[in-house]
Amino acid sequence: MKVLKRKHRLEQTITIRVSDILKRQLDELRERSTIAGFDFNATLREAIAKTARRVSNDLAAIERCQSARSVETISSGLGRAEDGFADELS
Repeated sequence: MKVLKRKHRLEQTITIRVSDILKRQLDELRERSTIAGFDFNATLREAIAKTARRVSNDLAAIERCQSARSVETISSGLGRAEDGFADELS
């Protein structure tokens, strides 16, 4: 059983703009977490990673739906002689 975990080597920084209220709240949470002995930055990193995975999954689902709709539209549209388009392709 692994009890010890390696410290991740962090090389990149991101910057985001937030409201004053959120900034104050994050500062307060960081201070409280530090006092309680927790790594607030690690918690934020994990929250951002989870959010990124959710957004990625949601976008993939949307893209699959859009792709399926595009294929349906193309296949149903090209096969109709009444549109005149199928005749032009022959």
